[in-house]
Amino acid sequence: MAEEKTASAEKRLRLKVLTPFVEVFNQLVDSVILKTIDGDMGVMFGHEHCSVQMQFSLEGLLRSLRIFVDQEELDPIMVMGGIVTVDGGTVTIMSDMAYHPKDFFEAVERRKAEKDVHLQKTREEELAVRRAQTSIRRALVQMDTSTFFILRQNWQKERQEEIVD
Repeated sequence: MAEEKTASAEKRLRLKVLTPFVEVFNQLVDSVILKTIDGDMGVMFGHEHCSVQMQFSLEGLLRSLRIFVDQEELDPIMVMGGIVTVDGGTVTIMSDMAYHPKDFFEAVERRKAEKDVHLQKTREEELAVRRAQTSIRRALVQMDTSTFFILRQNWQKERQEEIVD
C-alpha cells in the first residue's frame, strides 16, 4: 500500500504558479490543462520539455488553468497570460497576475473600497479648494468695494475743491 502511494506520488507533477509578488500555487498534481495561444494543452507526468505562452483572454479566465488530482478537478486558478515551462516533473507558470477565484473577487472588492475612499477624499479636497476660491473672490470684491468708496470720496473732495476755487 505504501509502495502504491509512493509510485503514484512519483508519477505526479509539481505545479508552480508564480507571480512577481506571491507564489499562488505549489502542489503535486496528476495533470493540468492550460489555455495557450495555440489552444488547450494537457500536461501529465513524463511530458516532453517545452515552453509555451498562455492565452490572455478575459472570457476564458476561469478556465485558463484546470488542475486535476486523484481524478477530481480542483478549483481553477485564474491566470492572466504568462509563460509556462514544462521541465521533467515540474510545470512552472510565471504570470503577472494569477489568482484563486475567491482571492480575485476579494481583491476586486478591496480595490473598489479603496477607490471609493479615494473618490471621497478627492471630493473633500475639491470642496476645500472651492471654499478657498470663494473666500479669495469675496476678499477681492471687498477690496474693490473699499477702493471704489475711497476713489469716490477723493473724487468728491476734488469736485468740491473745484467748485470752491
